[in-house]
Amino acid sequence: MAIDGGGSRGVTPLEFMKELQKLLQDCPLHEMVDVACGSSSVNYITTDAMHDETTLESLLQEAYTPDKVFFGYAPNTIPGTRIAITAMTHGGRRTIFTNYNGLRDISVEGANQLKDKYMETAYAAIRPRNVKKEPLLWQVFFKPANIDTGEFWDGALGFPNPTDLGRWEASRIWPDSVVDVVVSLGTGEEPKRARSTNSRTRILDTFNLLTDGQFHFLNMKTGSKTDQTLLRLNTQLPRPIRLDATDSLQLQRDNVHLHPRSRKDLVKVALALLITNFYFELDHPLIYDQGVYYCQGSVRCRHSFYHVAAALERLLQSPVIEFITASGILSKCHLNDGVCSLCHRYRKKISFTVRHPTDTVTISLRVPGGPSWNISGFPQSMAWFHRIQGFNRHFGTSDHGSPGTIRCIACDGGGTSNIEKRKLDSLLPSPSVKRTRISLPIKPNDSEFEQIKESKTSFCKGFSPWIKYTAIKDIDGRGKLWLVQDKLTSRQIFTIKQQRLTDKTITNRLIKTSHVNLVNLQAAFLENHVISFVYDTTRISLAQLRKNMDLEEKYISYICREVSI
Repeated sequence: MAIDGGGSRGVTPLEFMKELQKLLQDCPLHEMVDVACGSSSVNYITTDAMHDETTLESLLQEAYTPDKVFFGYAPNTIPGTRIAITAMTHGGRRTIFTNYNGLRDISVEGANQLKDKYMETAYAAIRPRNVKKEPLLWQVFFKPANIDTGEFWDGALGFPNPTDLGRWEASRIWPDSVVDVVVSLGTGEEPKRARSTNSRTRILDTFNLLTDGQFHFLNMKTGSKTDQTLLRLNTQLPRPIRLDATDSLQLQRDNVHLHPRSRKDLVKVALALLITNFYFELDHPLIYDQGVYYCQGSVRCRHSFYHVAAALERLLQSPVIEFITASGILSKCHLNDGVCSLCHRYRKKISFTVRHPTDTVTISLRVPGGPSWNISGFPQSMAWFHRIQGFNRHFGTSDHGSPGTIRCIACDGGGTSNIEKRKLDSLLPSPSVKRTRISLPIKPNDSEFEQIKESKTSFCKGFSPWIKYTAIKDIDGRGKLWLVQDKLTSRQIFTIKQQRLTDKTITNRLIKTSHVNLVNLQAAFLENHVISFVYDTTRISLAQLRKNMDLEEKYISYICREVSI
């Protein structure tokens, strides 16, 4: 989130945030924002000596406490919003003060050493060398800050619209991540002069244009590939308003509600923020089969799903949502489907295929027939998820695959508790052959995905059949016999029979049949002690077809028959 500088006109973004919070309902706005940047706008008021500076300083000390430093941290808490305050120093150099550290270092030791870094990034991040000389939090809003690296003052002139600054800082903190949405808050666009009468007014108009946040935003939007991630909340002022005109505060608040686009823009921003709570993670490593890679994962929700769902349903005006990619619909479900009854967390399983893990994929959410919004982290390749989640690490990850999360036996364990698994394992015969350690030496130059592609697998595959097939109809009504469709070729229809595995040796005896005019066993899948048999299709007569008129037209030429084994 980026907030333009504007003195007393800063009341406009405050009113926008107030209305935005109403649309978000029980979802706190500050928890939706990862990076916020702007300038201390109220500095213009105090420098003109129009108000008692002592009174304003006492209010800030009461809010932030007199001894709380800006570079400090809150112990025993998770990281909150990263804040960057813009500033200017001698020579017109632009700098920022941050309450965080980034992976990409652009800070230097002193103000007289800013030249090299300034030439690379057009600004520098300042961190104090002496902890005792850190600026107090309430002081960064008013007087110039004097620390051991130099003297700094308000940076609104250097950063009229700090949107680009926010995007760069996000990439400095999370170098490999995708920026989900950028929200720019304006302080009102002044009406332009119809005609410049002399050179002085033209020079003044040019200066005002260079410090106009709306002008800089339009330049950024022109160079942006898509406007979905770049959003702006701003109004049209009825007349020019001075930065120190405190008597027009109510006028600016009212103008937010009177502007014809305000409501539409607010809803658009609220939807974008709410949908970025959804993110994707792979449940299993990528599986290569028949020329494509199968991806099975889950869509989860970052914040409290009940609060997010309530706000989304009100804004979307529909309880039904779809998760889609460019190739089709991944899942169509009710908004509240996918909530675990045990831990009350959201997890919606989806599966799809890609030609290669490095291909860029975009998972979006939409109301059927309506516009779509990307969920968090997209567009992105499956190779990125495969690497970040550590599937290619032979000894796992340092956080064992669950950083900061609580394991749930219901949604994380496939619905089978540890007690049930132990009981089931006790029924299986113990292996007669001693297990041997897998040899670990691997060629360092081999690609992880080429290893997946070239690996030899048995006929019975150790993953879910729903990665490869889409369910069409529950034939027996008990979830054990399904009419399914191949995801790659929609004309191929199969039957899947599922049963609990009681004889472990059966997986070693399964082979692919090739008898003509018979129902053939094409594949088998084993997951969580449930084995799924996939049977081939066979043609039927017209008389048989008429007895089963509930089949859709596209399935008339094919039908499945289930046989016992």
